[in-house]
Amino acid sequence: MRFKHFNLLSLVTFAAPVLISCIYGHTLAGELTVSGNCGKLNCEQLLAQLKINWSEQISQYTAECQSGKTLGLKVWNRNDSKVVTLICWEDQDSSGTIYGTYLGLLPFPGDEATFASKWNCLNSDQCKNALIKLRNQYPEEIRQYEVECAIEAGELTLVIPQVNGLSEANVQCSFFVPNTQIDDDGDGVADGAIAKPTGVDITLGTLTLPE
Repeated sequence: MRFKHFNLLSLVTFAAPVLISCIYGHTLAGELTVSGNCGKLNCEQLLAQLKINWSEQISQYTAECQSGKTLGLKVWNRNDSKVVTLICWEDQDSSGTIYGTYLGLLPFPGDEATFASKWNCLNSDQCKNALIKLRNQYPEEIRQYEVECAIEAGELTLVIPQVNGLSEANVQCSFFVPNTQIDDDGDGVADGAIAKPTGVDITLGTLTLPE
């Protein structure tokens, strides 16, 4: 999986007050319809802010959600920060059901600094001690992995094999591959899913442990 770079410094603040939330309202950004529950912003404004800080991710998501479909955004609280779930919704089928494909998870504007996957070392002192060393030796790489896994709404752990007498740490992200989502009332927010998601583990990178 290739990590898509983001800019934590280019944050923007809207000066104009926002009077309504985007809960059932649909707006149009180019030819892409945008809807959802976007908190204190309307959904078009939220998408514009996300484009500034996460341009590559948004470009990828909008490319996957072509015109004629609806990009659904939902703001919610995850751990200690706000996040935004993005889903691409199809048109209603003949039975009136709307199906959607999960695209990804991004931090709500202003919450970028706390957007990170948690580390799951269970009760492993080896994992905990290795993580301390890796944070000191590779702070940028560790932060990169935390963000990359967070976009997948996953958890991180370390797998530490012995390779040629050297200890290496494989950084592993565990997450669920989303299944097809269902929107019962056309508000751009998922009301359920077709089946249980499938769990997967991927290795994001390998780092040599400092002695």
